[in-house]
Amino acid sequence: MGDPEDSTPHGDGDRAGWTGPARLCGPFNIAGLFSVVVPDIELVLRSYVEGGTEEYYAAQRKWHPEWYKTQMEHINYNFRQNNEHRFCYDFETLNYLLEKCGFVEVRCRSFEVSLDRKDREVGSLYAEALKPAE
Repeated sequence: MGDPEDSTPHGDGDRAGWTGPARLCGPFNIAGLFSVVVPDIELVLRSYVEGGTEEYYAAQRKWHPEWYKTQMEHINYNFRQNNEHRFCYDFETLNYLLEKCGFVEVRCRSFEVSLDRKDREVGSLYAEALKPAE
């Protein structure tokens, strides 16, 4: 897979357009608490291998096209999502990228009603990190 910082496409084009930490770091130069929500691809892959919860499958039925019937079709949809997302994250990758951007104390957080969309509660990876003053 190479280095997540690489901004050049590889032979199969899997990184076309990916700009790594530069894309993530640019807008976040201000010190303070940063909160982020991304699709939880680790949950998707674990659900494929181990079986998902009823909540997971209900969210899948709600968000995915109805013609997808197999779990592999659903995995492919998660990776593509009509080009809405350009990269898949698990906590390890998100943590790495945030630390490369100068964030500290990166941690997973729980869904928060006052902050997050209820309809995205299942299937999302919630994290926060601090950007220290320079």
